[in-house]
Amino acid sequence: MKSLYERITRFFLNATNPYDLSEPALHSTVWPYLKSHFKPMRRVLIASVVVTILAAAVEVWLIRYAGQIIDTLAASSLDTFWETEGWGLLGAALA
Repeated sequence: MKSLYERITRFFLNATNPYDLSEPALHSTVWPYLKSHFKPMRRVLIASVVVTILAAAVEVWLIRYAGQIIDTLAASSLDTFWETEGWGLLGAALA
């Protein structure tokens, strides 16, 4: 039985074939050349962009949440802070 790490690694290694030579003629200009070489990797590139956007959104949310926590901590006592924000802090730590 393969481990999860091995299955994920194998999935990404098999996502595209970098040695695909189905395009016989090379293009003499830049953009058609790039398009012909990026075409086999378009799904990987799109997935990479989507994951990057999601990671950036989580990072911005965490920064905003940290500012909110600092404001709440400054305005309340330590006992009431843990009662009101304890689960939110746990969720942010897991994120």
